Amino acid sequence: MTEKQRRFCGEYLIDRDPAAAAVRAGYSPHRVEETGRRLLRDKVVRAHIEALKAQRKQEAVMDQNEVLAGLSAIARGEREGAKISEISKALELMGRYYGTFSEKKENERDAKAAPERLHDMTLRERRARLDELIGSFRQEGAGK
Repeated sequence: MTEKQRRFCGEYLIDRDPAAAAVRAGYSPHRVEETGRRLLRDKVVRAHIEALKAQRKQEAVMDQNEVLAGLSAIARGEREGAKISEISKALELMGRYYGTFSEKKENERDAKAAPERLHDMTLRERRARLDELIGSFRQEGAGK
């Protein structure tokens, strides 16, 4: 496959216009309609277009690490404007993912800990407390 053919494949996926893709890929502007149609009939070009489509589709889907990184950023208060409810939910989801929570553990923790009022804390205090909670969740999860 030539470099022009590779460029054509990438350009074709932009707007699915074979003539415009041929021009952008560097083919002569004369007879671009015919050039575009000819390239789309080429088995190697079609296979490369399908491979590019599959690659882009896979890249568009979040993987497990991206989800966990997003939840971690929210839980640590690193996302601008995150509400307490969002932080709490992120912690809950991460705790579930790591298998940290069970009814018994939650009840024991609630009985021991004095109720905290997060809205009375500064952002720095909240972050410190959340980091502390994440650490304790990880330790409990590692102990299983």
